[in-house]
Amino acid sequence: MCYNIQLTLTIGFLLLTTCRRAKGVSPTMQKIAAFIVKKRRLLLVVMLALAVVCAALMPFVGINTDMTKYLPDSSQMKIGMDRMNEAFPNVAETYTIRVMFRGLDARDKLAIREQLAEIPNVDSVAYEPDSDDYNRGDATLYKLTTQYDYKSDEEAQIERDVADRFDGYDVSVRSDDTSTPDIPPIVFILSIVLVTTILLIACPSYFEPVLFLITIGIAVLINQGTNIFLGETSDVTASISAILQLALSMDYSIILMNRYRQELQADPDREAAMTRALAAAFGSITTSLVNDIFMPLIGVLTGGINFGGLFVALDGGSYVSAEAAAAAGVGTINYGLFIQNVINFILTAFCMFLVIRAMNKIHKKPEAAPAKPKRICPFCKGEIADDATRCPHCTSMLE
Repeated sequence: MCYNIQLTLTIGFLLLTTCRRAKGVSPTMQKIAAFIVKKRRLLLVVMLALAVVCAALMPFVGINTDMTKYLPDSSQMKIGMDRMNEAFPNVAETYTIRVMFRGLDARDKLAIREQLAEIPNVDSVAYEPDSDDYNRGDATLYKLTTQYDYKSDEEAQIERDVADRFDGYDVSVRSDDTSTPDIPPIVFILSIVLVTTILLIACPSYFEPVLFLITIGIAVLINQGTNIFLGETSDVTASISAILQLALSMDYSIILMNRYRQELQADPDREAAMTRALAAAFGSITTSLVNDIFMPLIGVLTGGINFGGLFVALDGGSYVSAEAAAAAGVGTINYGLFIQNVINFILTAFCMFLVIRAMNKIHKKPEAAPAKPKRICPFCKGEIADDATRCPHCTSMLE
């Protein structure tokens, strides 16, 4: 999705200063590209408005730190967790905070365990005086459990209460949070600076790096904000998606710009050049729509069947994959790939049909002017020319 958004935005910015007509492109692709070119200002306004709305929605997108939610139902870990939940349905999930002291004597160790248990929202404190798991050298470890998730306000308050209550002690506090840490803002800043520097060196115009960064930035906002329809996204996605989108979208922008320059050399008509460049890019857009949107949905509807993995070994044997059969020197009939290609073809044709149909509704052909009444000879009633002075049929003189 982000590729398509970013492509549209790039075209919109590029064509704000270009206005001519295109020719010589494949009719279907040209029709779609010409529509985008003609409606570039409208598309730009829509994308900017959508970016503003998505920026406002971003804070309301939930962050999921439980990666087990993304495991398939056939996963052994998922099956085991489901069985435990069925056996112990009333056991709430707990989170652990580790507190380590140094330099405590035996009497202080037990007293501190009682004080830690008195902290609000702490459900229990694990400590065994005779266990090496809790006592090593001069270090003493306590494990606090709470029902509040990591990074929640309650969990953060527990850590602050420990630090305040034992001020003056040599104490360290750490949660067992294994979620992906947020990427520091400095990483984003350095990435933008690095990308800008490379673009300034590689691009013939100083405007192009600004164009790329603005369009990709808007695409990032739209991509992040539209996660509101999912309700939540994983902490891994929230941490690295912007960086990945910046890296992956940049090359696509450069390719489109280079194609535009090539077309411009062949034809100085700017709008015609961009129309052809855009028409050439629709193949990858349609492929992305089919592979990244429709095929996963079909996979869900068919129970997760991987069509690409369906094959028949010609020796009648059983192999893990077609690649394994090929490695063993056995030929295969990859009927699954054939089915997948047929589905891709049908979906691609269907997508093109929907686009063309929508555009035809928007661009309705103007109604033809009513036909002018034919001139009739008043004597023989035959059809005659408008400027005739004598009827060619009955030779009567006409007024």
